[in-house]
Amino acid sequence: MSQAKNADLVGKVMEFIRKGPFFFYDITRHFADEEYRDLLVAWSDIRSEEKFERDEDGRYILAERAS
Repeated sequence: MSQAKNADLVGKVMEFIRKGPFFFYDITRHFADEEYRDLLVAWSDIRSEEKFERDEDGRYILAERAS
């Protein structure tokens, strides 16, 4: 995957993440048209830059929104 395509996908996933708590499965369903490997690379980039916490149901939430 090109760097530009990865950056675009990271942006789209971050837009989805900012909407609220989610399971990783929610990301895979929402981006079902993307290659799974590409999605994993984008998720890895996001995880290296963003801090996540978990809500009471175990869903991911951006740490900045958890407080």
